[in-house]
Amino acid sequence: MKSMLVTQETILKNKMQLKEYLSDFSPDRAIDITSLFTEDDFKCGYYVFRGLMKSKIGMPKIGKSSLNYWISRGWSKEESTNKRIKVKLDPKKSPMNINFWINKGFTEEESKIKIRSQRKMNKEYWMCRGFSEEESISKSLRFQKESNILFCKKWQGTDENWKNNLKKKMSNCVEYWIENGHSIEDAKIKLSERQKTFSLETCVYKYGSKLGEEIWKNRQNKWMESLSKSSYDGIKGKDAKSVIKFKEKYGDMWVDKFIEKTSFKNKDLIKSILLYTSYQDLIDNLLLENYKIHDIYLKLSNKLVATFYNASFEDMYKYLLEKSGYKGDNSSINFFKEKYGNMWVNKFIEKNTFKDKDEFRSLVLYNSYQDLIDNLIDKFSVTEISLKIKSALISNVYNTTFDEMFNYLITRPLIIKGSFGNMRYFNGHLCRSDGEFSIAKFLVDRKVEYEYEKNYPNSKKRYDFYLKDYDIYVEYLGMISVQRLSKKYLANYEDKKLFCEKNNLKHIFSSDINEIKKLIENEIKTNNRPIKQIAG
Repeated sequence: MKSMLVTQETILKNKMQLKEYLSDFSPDRAIDITSLFTEDDFKCGYYVFRGLMKSKIGMPKIGKSSLNYWISRGWSKEESTNKRIKVKLDPKKSPMNINFWINKGFTEEESKIKIRSQRKMNKEYWMCRGFSEEESISKSLRFQKESNILFCKKWQGTDENWKNNLKKKMSNCVEYWIENGHSIEDAKIKLSERQKTFSLETCVYKYGSKLGEEIWKNRQNKWMESLSKSSYDGIKGKDAKSVIKFKEKYGDMWVDKFIEKTSFKNKDLIKSILLYTSYQDLIDNLLLENYKIHDIYLKLSNKLVATFYNASFEDMYKYLLEKSGYKGDNSSINFFKEKYGNMWVNKFIEKNTFKDKDEFRSLVLYNSYQDLIDNLIDKFSVTEISLKIKSALISNVYNTTFDEMFNYLITRPLIIKGSFGNMRYFNGHLCRSDGEFSIAKFLVDRKVEYEYEKNYPNSKKRYDFYLKDYDIYVEYLGMISVQRLSKKYLANYEDKKLFCEKNNLKHIFSSDINEIKKLIENEIKTNNRPIKQIAG
């Protein structure tokens, strides 16, 4: 009887639906699949036919960027490779591309959260599925750990093709650059440039001048020590290019031979640094030639110098400071603090060229970086705050690092700027407005347990807050102040209000946050005294 009630128009829509679905299949495979369907199969509802169609065809649940997607649809491996590339050339269609979400109406900040919520290794993935922030962090860390274990096991296996294919996707491997069209020599140069990302400037920028310099020195010393001891090249078990091998093979002539085999821009300069019997003699002579402290510092930081003179960078740098009588950098923040006390900020700004002097002054007035961030979170998004505190100067002022400040920042109720106000992650959920955040914080401060944005009993309507201990539903009518949405949202709230009255549910409806707080406070004091509904 049902098939007799289906119109001819619906049957045509179902046939078009099948045709569109088969558009990714090879012509021969599409014909074979079409023959599986009888005329009676099309005589059902549009969505019923969709389920029937997918169950009959039974394709694997994989995306168009996968090779198997096209192979399973009847194309050859070569044809599938070409079709797969065509899909990959349009990144805007990928949910991992920010424009994908922006085009759907999300803000830039919301889009970044959406991207992070696509992968189990990020806490946002789990938070979007109802877990608290603490639970989400735990789950993401566990997933990362399990993934690393599986990766290490696979890497230690014997599948060389898999390893080589992986290296072609990693910019810290020479295979990556060869795969991208570079010659072997050019690929080595590209790899060298890629590996130079760990520089003194980068460390100072990330961690502040003092800690950044220390991290960089430790990394350099560790690297130089491993270089001098290196005896492995993956083939013969020995590294023919290590300094220690040149010393063993050529003795006093090792420097010339080493320079011949390597690509130094200024070979004469390298030779001139390695002429002395000790690093002390080197530094003494450089000072006599009136080299600046910073220039000598750069020469000493060369890995060859430490290897040649069998000394650590710290020892050489310490000797340099002692011999030069260097007392400190008179342009540093510490220097200004010691000399000018409470007036150091103004004096420091006078001596430096800031684009926005008031901005810098406003960031360095607090007693601690925690106070600074606490004052910024009510005005700026997490991205804006990150940019403000990323300066090495800010790290220096508060005697900390960017990482420490950022780690503190993400524990605070962070702002995400939306079309109708600020949103914040707080107490394991996303508060969608300043008003909702204010109410949630009020409830947490008073140790009132609540549920956020769930369905009313036996209804698809969603409430803002439900106070479990007091059996009260709270709706904040914040959106009615938005002119172009007031009619729609007011009607929605009126509908909820009638539902509560009809089902004898205690409730507070108001656009006045202080009024909501006052009524909740009264309920707490009077120990479950019934509350009458108030519409703002």
